[in-house]
Order: sequence, then C-alpha cells, then structure tokens
Amino acid sequence: MAVLSNGDLESIDRTINALNVPLYQAISSEQAGYYKPHAGVYRHALEELGLSGGQVLHVAAHSWDIRGARAAGMLGAYINRYEIPYVDADGSQADLEVSGLVGLSDRLT
Repeated sequence: MAVLSNGDLESIDRTINALNVPLYQAISSEQAGYYKPHAGVYRHALEELGLSGGQVLHVAAHSWDIRGARAAGMLGAYINRYEIPYVDADGSQADLEVSGLVGLSDRLT
C-alpha cells in the first residue's frame, strides 16, 4: 500500500507514523511538480512504485481524484462515505464503489 497526497512529505510521514499503518511508500505531489488531479502526479507515483497503471487501484473519496488516476491508466475505487452518487464530468464511472474502507477490504479479499 502506498499513499499519494497533495501534502508535503513531512506531513504525510507524521500522519502515517501516528496512525501506525503498514505502508510501502509515501509519495507527495510536490515531488512530481504537479498536484492532483493532474495526471502527471499519478504517473510520477507509478514511476516511483515501478508499476503500470493496470496494477494499481487508486482509492479516493472524490471523483476528481479518481479521474486523474484513471487518466494515468490506474483503476479507481470510490469510497462513498456520504451516500453521494459518483459524478464525473465526462460521465465515466469508478471501477469499484464501496461505502468505506471495511467494504473495500471485503471486496478485495
């Protein structure tokens, strides 16, 4: 599991350490020189991870975040915490929609 955030690396690391979450890598938009939802930040993450887009499921609670990930070739999972329909400007749908992280875990196992 990796985290891709528009935050700076110091803030990301501090949050991850406080949560004690096992993590492969933390990636910040500032490293890429682009900010989400620009596809460049997601492509940068793929390069950092050494993976192709089809190998990555980007999990987000906002359609704009999934749209950027999909533009880079990633799959997108929409966490619908507030029972708000997934709406994307181009009419596309998320590859997976769940109500929370427990639901995501259930779908992935």
